[in-house]
Amino acid sequence: MKITKKFLREMIIQEWTNDYQLAIDGGGKEMARSDFQSTSFEDDVTRIWALLDDMETIVREDKLLKTQDIQYFRDHHLDNLSKKIGMVASVIDARVAGKFDEVE
Repeated sequence: MKITKKFLREMIIQEWTNDYQLAIDGGGKEMARSDFQSTSFEDDVTRIWALLDDMETIVREDKLLKTQDIQYFRDHHLDNLSKKIGMVASVIDARVAGKFDEVE
């Protein structure tokens, strides 16, 4: 994908203004987020934490979940989630140790 000056200008302006036009239309902030907007690590952790809280509530309170569904959730999804968290921790450790070269 070629990034033109116009496209780059629009990305920068969008970052600066945090233009959430879709939020006004009822789509919410997440719907308005483009591929070029960044979030802080803390914002991402807050959203992930809220999702984990929701998952905990569903597992605890949803009486329609069968035992095998809950076991699959634990054995498959939570296992994958734990592995991914481990990968993020490894990347953070490598970054702190200076093992990543600067991208030009």
